[in-house]
Amino acid sequence: MKRDVRPSRMHPATRVLGAVLVMGIGMGAGPVLARVQITDTPAGTYAQTCADASVREGRLYATCRTMTGQRRWTSIELAPCTGSDIGNDDGLLVCHGLRGRFEAPPPYVPPAPYRPPPVLDASAPAILGNYTLYSPFYPDPYTIQVYPGGFVSAADLADGCVGYMNREPDLEVTYTAGRAPLYFSVASNDDTTLVINGPDGRWYCDDDGGQYGLNPSLRFVQPQSGVYDIWVGTYEQGRRPRAMIHISETGSQ
Repeated sequence: MKRDVRPSRMHPATRVLGAVLVMGIGMGAGPVLARVQITDTPAGTYAQTCADASVREGRLYATCRTMTGQRRWTSIELAPCTGSDIGNDDGLLVCHGLRGRFEAPPPYVPPAPYRPPPVLDASAPAILGNYTLYSPFYPDPYTIQVYPGGFVSAADLADGCVGYMNREPDLEVTYTAGRAPLYFSVASNDDTTLVINGPDGRWYCDDDGGQYGLNPSLRFVQPQSGVYDIWVGTYEQGRRPRAMIHISETGSQ
């Protein structure tokens, strides 16, 4: 005769922790009770008034609200609760006539102090040092090799500022102005960006304003005399291509 085998229903707590009866094979071997380790939190009415539920070593831990609105740490063994609802009785986990126990609250761990993201620092010494130019200067363009890129984002400086660069300026130019405009542009096979902190303390940025490819250019029509702090970045974080910065009074590269 063919027998129908139907799956039996299992309470969520049983899913989490069960007791498996393993019969001995040898002579005189008795039944052995083997525990199955649980990881899932079981369902139950306790979830309506308890929070921070977790399961560790066969016990359900939670913070449960008391009748006066306070929160108590409590736990209960899950194996005896198989097949019955787990509830909250005035801040204590209970099930099937079994009462859990109150637990000491975990030690307070203060949150990590807030550390603002690094920003470009115009007061830091320039990586490649200071260059002094007097208008008119020669050669024109005056070129300097740089290695763009870094891990500091320029996005929060001002509108149009993009790219990743070093915290310190790549170079610093002390310029004595004449009547000509002043151009800063970058030549590279990579996608580069340009940020300048001018003598007026303002930030000037460009991404693809150069004449060739994905390279930037900034033009000061009536440049001021003073210090220009210059950063050359990359559009993508973590890249370190080669590049040349061109400083000119006749035009962009």
